[in-house]
Amino acid sequence: MTIDGKPPRENPFATRFTRPGAIAFIFPPGITAESLVDRLESYAWRGQIIGPHGAGKTSLLHALCPELERRGRSNAWISLRDGQRTLPGGALPGMPIDRPCQVIVDGYEQLTWWTRWRFNRQCKKHGWGLLVTAHASVGLPTVFEVQPQLQVLQQIARQLAATSSWQIADSEIAELFDRTGRNIRESLFELYDAYQRQNPSRRT
Repeated sequence: MTIDGKPPRENPFATRFTRPGAIAFIFPPGITAESLVDRLESYAWRGQIIGPHGAGKTSLLHALCPELERRGRSNAWISLRDGQRTLPGGALPGMPIDRPCQVIVDGYEQLTWWTRWRFNRQCKKHGWGLLVTAHASVGLPTVFEVQPQLQVLQQIARQLAATSSWQIADSEIAELFDRTGRNIRESLFELYDAYQRQNPSRRT
């Protein structure tokens, strides 16, 4: 890794730049937000996005929300933390009654089987769509399976580093991608640390 010129005052891999929604999801060729929402609609607005930890599932949800809104569906988002086995109290306050609702649960597989069954039933009763993320199938139709790709990480890293004068070779990104078990999120954390080591006086 080399530094060419004066780096910026802030780490380009800081959380505010890498959190889900801050980086646009990079769709594979032939896949768009519109095509995936078409697929979800064909499944009666019930589906799952599956993929390993850190692959970009949450970022994909953020990319789909504007298209869901464009189709007239209100988004009701629930984000579950690691190890959260039940839904938070008042998980769906103020549900709209004037237009269809798309319930989105990020981290759905963490819920107990019983909680998922009851919540699934509740959504069906009220006519709410249900779109979830999980590491493996939770029994809903699969809208998309996210696979971590080295080329995607390299593209994201180049986009972020472009705001600075920091340079990193694709081969070095490939090395840390393997070291983190092909986890894009963890790889971005590693890039944050690498940048900070070479720029210890810079803000985070």
